[in-house]
Amino acid sequence: VHTRRASFVEHIAGLPRARSEDAGIAEKTDQIVAFLHLESVADRLVATLPYGLQKRVELARALVAEPKLLLLDEPMAGLTATEKAEMAGFVRAARDRHG
Repeated sequence: VHTRRASFVEHIAGLPRARSEDAGIAEKTDQIVAFLHLESVADRLVATLPYGLQKRVELARALVAEPKLLLLDEPMAGLTATEKAEMAGFVRAARDRHG
């Protein structure tokens, strides 16, 4: 699990430990974005995305934190049948990939 080690001052000053930490977080984020096939919308505001993609972003946000246990509260509520099948596949893949 990643925890921030660099101080606020190190981040403001752009010191090496802070830059390294930020690079690691960016890399992890990029991996999760690719894993959930969100590359084409990665630069858009979440509120502008279709509902199904918003649900996928919620899963991405949770996975970036590398939780030991992830509880999903109705991750497929409001999705179409196709979106539900896709989300179920992503949830299974996340379980297989991240334990």
